[in-house]
Amino acid sequence: MERYAVIEGGTVENIAVADAEFASAQGWIACADDVAPGWTYDGEAFAAPVVPLDDLKAALWTEAKALRDAAIDAGVDVAGIGRFDSDPASRGNINGAVTMALVAASTGQPFEISWRLADNSVTTLSGAQMIAVGVAVGQHVAACHAAAQAIGIAIQAAADRSALATIDIGAGWP
Repeated sequence: MERYAVIEGGTVENIAVADAEFASAQGWIACADDVAPGWTYDGEAFAAPVVPLDDLKAALWTEAKALRDAAIDAGVDVAGIGRFDSDPASRGNINGAVTMALVAASTGQPFEISWRLADNSVTTLSGAQMIAVGVAVGQHVAACHAAAQAIGIAIQAAADRSALATIDIGAGWP
């Protein structure tokens, strides 16, 4: 039993496993293990389908956005304090604490909050420190979006497959 391609209009429509005599009677063509539906056959050789450049760009951009989101969520180092979690829930908690610090500052009230850092240690933050954490997280998110934007521009500017292949979406994340 061998693999055979069922060809219709020059395109592999299906793959069948059969003996040579039956396959020959059906007009099926013997094929390698990697041949799959969607490939073309010109009467002599099989060829893999060519993915349109725009589809390749879209797939690469989807990968880049996933890397952007992972970088955003990877944590933020704040000088003199430590590393803060930066996943969506943590960013929301930080925003809430920053708002409380700003309200306290606007009313002349003292502010202090106990905060668990990414390494599970606990520290006490003043209002100014909490606001600095919020700024650092915001700058980190903005830097990740800027890096993604640069990658997106490079992807869209790629004129062909070889130019697209030179784009390293894994490098340069904050």
